[in-house]
Amino acid sequence: MSSFVRLARHAFSILFFGLLAAGLSGCVHSPLPPAGGVEAYASVIAPAVFERASSQVIQGYRVESGTLRMPDNRRGSLVVVHGLDGAMTALVDEPGKRGVLQISATGKRSFTESGDENFRSADTLKVAKPVRPAAKTGGLQIVDVLVGFSRQSADWLVDPLAFALAQVETVNVGLRNSQVQGVEVRLAGVQIVDADRRVTVDTLDQVQTIFAQGMASSGADLVAAFFVGTLWDASGWAYIYGRGTVQRARSATAFRHEIGHNAGGEHCYGDDPDDHQWVPRFGYDNGKSATILCGNDDPYYSNPLLRDEHGLPLGDAGTANMALTWREMAPQMAAYSRAPVGQRLILAGTADVTAQFSIVRPQPGLVGFVALSVANGPVKLIPAGTGYTLLTVRLKDAQGRESDVYFRGVRWVGECPGLLTPMNATVECAAGGDVYLAIEYHREDNPSLPDRLFSGELKLKVLDRSVGNWLEPVTVLISVAGSSKR
Repeated sequence: MSSFVRLARHAFSILFFGLLAAGLSGCVHSPLPPAGGVEAYASVIAPAVFERASSQVIQGYRVESGTLRMPDNRRGSLVVVHGLDGAMTALVDEPGKRGVLQISATGKRSFTESGDENFRSADTLKVAKPVRPAAKTGGLQIVDVLVGFSRQSADWLVDPLAFALAQVETVNVGLRNSQVQGVEVRLAGVQIVDADRRVTVDTLDQVQTIFAQGMASSGADLVAAFFVGTLWDASGWAYIYGRGTVQRARSATAFRHEIGHNAGGEHCYGDDPDDHQWVPRFGYDNGKSATILCGNDDPYYSNPLLRDEHGLPLGDAGTANMALTWREMAPQMAAYSRAPVGQRLILAGTADVTAQFSIVRPQPGLVGFVALSVANGPVKLIPAGTGYTLLTVRLKDAQGRESDVYFRGVRWVGECPGLLTPMNATVECAAGGDVYLAIEYHREDNPSLPDRLFSGELKLKVLDRSVGNWLEPVTVLISVAGSSKR
């Protein structure tokens, strides 16, 4: 990520979007407070206590994660994501209780339990010869993941982007717990398709084709698909040493397990004698704790250097060291694809949806956002303006049929939240602050867009009028739904 770009502040984003909705969208809303802090999920996780270990802001979404500690010292995990409008999504992994907690912006709550899951049953396809690209050398190894949904699974969610961020963070929780330094899994994009699918080996075999457009646009290394499926489906399927996984959307912990297979991991040593040539790529069950690949009861990848609350090891040096496996495989996983230069902004949903981010200017200047092509929008900065920029993007549905889709672009400076301008304006704020960009999709702007899912990308760049040549590329990754029944 560029040193010039940082993530937007959550509290400010809530205030801004209340103002934006009233001023630009024709709908009058008052700013909504967050759907809840600790009190919002305290009753669900009780009697566990949440020990927060990480908090970050991505596209204005606050992502928090850490350990759930039970009174008897048993451990689980919790990931909480607060959305732009104050809605909340949480993935609860508590001993004896797992599921997806969702609280809408209006306060409507639902907790969907993951149900009975058997993470030691067969759930993999093995590639005949592992794909091993030239490894990415040096520094932090970032494995980019495209999260895919069906319309049915996306409609079930309060906020698909929040859910995608939460699922990716469950893997990072496991990596941190297991002391895997220098490796991070990152959300590269979100794509929504029309048809739901079974969570089966056949769907796994097709997953890269189903989400090919999103993988190409986002530069994702891996794809993780979440479908509603059926009651008879597995929680998930994955390729060993491959690039794809499929999961049931209601599972809070399947993805962290399945991506472990992508890294080369196997279940428990001794479950399948034919696979032992790949040691030490196994999970571990010490009789009290079962790591992510061997039962998935505890939020750890196997590591023989760590011990659980009973003083028992969480791995075996000869057979179960997934921490080592992750460190060895991450440079290759991170090199499967090349990420777009600059910033990625994810705009995805089945209703009206907004995406935002902010930039830190290298020096005070007159900064705005322009399109790369006049077919999409303005390509030059202007000194001032009111309202929003109208953007046109040609998107494709699942059959490759193209439609022009309209979006709104708006800009503001951090300390002047009421001064909203077209995205290519360079109006300054005397109090200063970061420069923000928001891209909005409104179905009312697209009344004739067919009732299907459309995906694609919009290329923008950041320009500084005061110096004339400073820029930051921006790729807006889009997946939205039309509503016309004609």
